[in-house]
Amino acid sequence: MPSSNVDVHEMKIGPVTFQVAFGDITKEEADVIVNSTSKAFNLKAGVSRAILECAGQNVEMACSHLAEKGNSDYIVTEGGLLRCKNIVHVIGGSDVKQSIFFVLQECEKRKYSSVCLPAIGTGNAQKDPEEVANAMIDAIEDSIQNGMLQSVKKVKVVIFLPHLLDVFCDSMKKREASLASLQPSLRSKLTSFMKSPSPFPQKQNPLVLKKKTESASFQVCGESGKCIKNVVSWIQDLITKELCPYTYEDECIKDFNEKEYQKLNELQENLNIAICLDYKRALIEVFGLGKDLTQARNAIEEMIKGMRLAKEQKSQAELISEFIEWQYCKNSTFQSFDKITNLQLETAWKAKKRKTVVKINHQSYTVDLTTHTATDAKGHSLPVQRLMKSEVKTPEHWDDMKQQDFCVVELQPGHAEYNTVASKFNQTCSHFCIEKIERIQNPDLWNCYQTRKKTMDTKNGHKNNEKQLFHGTDADSVPHVNRNGFNRSYAGKNAVAYGKGTYFAVDACYSANDIYSRPDSHGRKHMYYVRVLTGNYTRGNHSLIVPPPKSPENPTDLYDTVTDCVRNPHLFVVFYDYQAYPEYLITFTN
Repeated sequence: MPSSNVDVHEMKIGPVTFQVAFGDITKEEADVIVNSTSKAFNLKAGVSRAILECAGQNVEMACSHLAEKGNSDYIVTEGGLLRCKNIVHVIGGSDVKQSIFFVLQECEKRKYSSVCLPAIGTGNAQKDPEEVANAMIDAIEDSIQNGMLQSVKKVKVVIFLPHLLDVFCDSMKKREASLASLQPSLRSKLTSFMKSPSPFPQKQNPLVLKKKTESASFQVCGESGKCIKNVVSWIQDLITKELCPYTYEDECIKDFNEKEYQKLNELQENLNIAICLDYKRALIEVFGLGKDLTQARNAIEEMIKGMRLAKEQKSQAELISEFIEWQYCKNSTFQSFDKITNLQLETAWKAKKRKTVVKINHQSYTVDLTTHTATDAKGHSLPVQRLMKSEVKTPEHWDDMKQQDFCVVELQPGHAEYNTVASKFNQTCSHFCIEKIERIQNPDLWNCYQTRKKTMDTKNGHKNNEKQLFHGTDADSVPHVNRNGFNRSYAGKNAVAYGKGTYFAVDACYSANDIYSRPDSHGRKHMYYVRVLTGNYTRGNHSLIVPPPKSPENPTDLYDTVTDCVRNPHLFVVFYDYQAYPEYLITFTN
């Protein structure tokens, strides 16, 4: 029978303590508190009203902001003034069992151990209290059966209406007897094939998937124990051979959320496959047969590819917005484009495109980058402008630009500037012959680089963020780098071992390799001596498209670059535009 005291009725469901109590949920303390609300996430009645009022205005504003982003089954906000880390807002009128799945998924993703929730849907949604109680217990049972609950140890339902307490307690009592016989199967589910070890590897922290994988039982009869053993071994070998696992490792897996969960669940529902996901290792495994496995693999890789592109675009948009701001004029006032559109305009402008199509207040406009006007389908035009957020003085030793926006200046052998660059090159490349050294004078690129440096110096609390490194390239890439620097279209051109970025070497001999500085038809090779903002760095890996977080607890605080060896770096990888300036171009031969 469920144990109880004056205030709390509880029972064990596998490793989880399930509690029901009469009280005020706003006074509870847990890692997560659940708010049962409306489809618009703005219910101002009953328990939901009490939660929002006690959590504070910031939570209510965040809830409203997240709700505007589009259709969602639930949203997550900070805990505000409540005694919790996060509030999960679910729709009271939705499927209660599915809502509990969402809540438990969020708890597991954050490694939370406790969750407190109201009797979801028994208020404004007028759901049957007994069905709600059963759905909650079903969700916990299924989550244990699927191997989801690694962190969650306590689920507490706080009842606001006294008459509902008896309903929930009755459901607990009815379930207690069936759970007693169910617990062994919950623990053993998916761990045995024919009462022997499973070909499926066990995971410490698998993804929760709605589809259950049912066991298949075989009865083998034979003349002797040896014959039976051989048959069982043959069947197991056949299953293992046919169930070819597909494994994919990518840092983006750590960013999976509701959208990705839904996609994986759809794959399992539509295909004969089983999926296992390890967040800690950022690894996903799929088990299945033939075409189903191939179809799942293609869908997962396409999904992760989209995530990588979106993540890269968001990072680039954030960075570009530090230096460049595109604006449109409406009602005699210039207004800034959003960061993604700002990136789109800047990318088109740098590529010297004449026109690009953007959205202004959900309406399409064609922006003419030569006349700086945006025109809609009806012919209405708005002025557009490009602003540099800060202007940096160009180096005093640069030659007169003569009103040019870019120039290349050949240095004279024997001069101090030439000798400094040549000396650094010759430290490891003395067997090569320098043909010429040129200074790249690009004020726009220099301004963005210096602005980025100032931001990094402030963020890291010191000015030791810059190194002078080498980068080998081919003759065809020189005009692009001189004009645009080492931007995203250039990233990953010659190497990806430590991440898909641009690689810079500590020693010139590394960049002198023909793989990187490929000779032209006349035997000339090209290498840049580059100012690089290495900042704070860590060891990279092939899956990175942006630097990894410094701490899992703060996923937005990223390293500045990555390297091959933190203690003794030989190379650095940069992922962002404007984090490296191609100061000198060395042309040399064997």
